[in-house]
Amino acid sequence: MAEITKLLAIIGSAKAGTTALAHHLGNHPQACLSKSKEPRYFSTMAEQKWTGPRGDVFRRWIPTDLETYTAKFEDLSEGQWAIDGSTDYIWREETPNLLERFSEHCDLRVLCILRDPVERAVSEYNHTLRLKFETLSFKDSVLAEEKRRAEGWQPLFYHKRRSTVSADVRRYADRFGDRFMVLDYAELRDADAATRRVYDFLGVPHMPVEDMERLNESYIPRNAFAKSVLTSDLIKGVGRALLPTAIRRSIRKGLVANARDVVTVKPEERAWFRDLLADEIEACIREPMIPTQNWTCT
Repeated sequence: MAEITKLLAIIGSAKAGTTALAHHLGNHPQACLSKSKEPRYFSTMAEQKWTGPRGDVFRRWIPTDLETYTAKFEDLSEGQWAIDGSTDYIWREETPNLLERFSEHCDLRVLCILRDPVERAVSEYNHTLRLKFETLSFKDSVLAEEKRRAEGWQPLFYHKRRSTVSADVRRYADRFGDRFMVLDYAELRDADAATRRVYDFLGVPHMPVEDMERLNESYIPRNAFAKSVLTSDLIKGVGRALLPTAIRRSIRKGLVANARDVVTVKPEERAWFRDLLADEIEACIREPMIPTQNWTCT
């Protein structure tokens, strides 16, 4: 394990393809992805008390010192780019200062992927459904966000805040200048072109990529019956006792569907959220660093 002399911080946004991009970049011979994709080291999140679903373990894996942080890049060789894909960095007020201070001793690049804010929030909401963390509707979860944040719920429930990026992007652009780059989520459809842009940004040779596999996708019950089966402790217990693992997996596969193929958020809820973010969307359109031409909400 070498000292970190080059760092790429992928600061966001959550549910905008950062996992897939980080995975592909980490396969480059001149790069190394941290063993936990989102270490969140350049924040004060480890100092906070978190509540809500899994809030008790949220900060457990956040390193609090440089030695522990560096150890997350266990395969890092001298001269490689260390890749930190912590998507909460974009909205944390303290992160730019912490990154700037770290860059006094290393070469730093900051990358952000941005997505249509309505689609991003819906995808994040579906993620909470997949994890069985959420019982509220999309609209009700957004309405509960302010109270949840005040109570210290973890950021997976910050659908509105993490879709509000115009001021964050400007803050990073002003601080890091040409060391800061923004990608459009739609660019990831052409994985080779997208990674080529990032390789050029890092100054490393291009390594062709045929396709960018979707990672960290959300799968949810197909219907109410499927949900009742998947959440029944009795059925799960009987299944584990009587059925081989392969058969249980096959049954589960038939009971779930990709959240992209299931209507979890009603059209009127999407329209309501778009209206809620109207001023933010206009601010994004005015911000030259933010590519909005592929957004459906504009």
